Amino acid sequence: MWLSALTMCCGWSRSPAVFARRDEWVTGWNDQGQAAGLKSLGTELIRGHGRLDGHRRVAVEIPGGGTVALTARHALVICTGSRTALPELTGLAEARPWTNREATDSHAAPGGTGSITPALQDGGEVEADEALFATGRAPRTDDI
Repeated sequence: MWLSALTMCCGWSRSPAVFARRDEWVTGWNDQGQAAGLKSLGTELIRGHGRLDGHRRVAVEIPGGGTVALTARHALVICTGSRTALPELTGLAEARPWTNREATDSHAAPGGTGSITPALQDGGEVEADEALFATGRAPRTDDI
């Protein structure tokens, strides 16, 4: 939505400044400060792809190969994050829609990607060059 507001008020000529400001807020996607905070608390940070592996157990595939098996004393807390829930509309995937993910990790504004033509329940169609879908979020539980 902020991208639409930016287009209306300023055009895309200022987008490099917008992206630079965003990068400042997310510290250039560098989480070393947070990792250092965990270490100062005596916590070991293990990065990788985790999967449930039994009662109170998680197996973490670490970058570069290998697996670390972890067992909780009391319980596991599973924080899956979420993904954008896009509607299943003909032509939407081909239009390469921007979600919050693209808006927060891209370094250039999108160019024109064409139009989408969703079919309506009554059999009619609507052609649009721009569309906003407020469809919510879905949990990332496909691979746990």
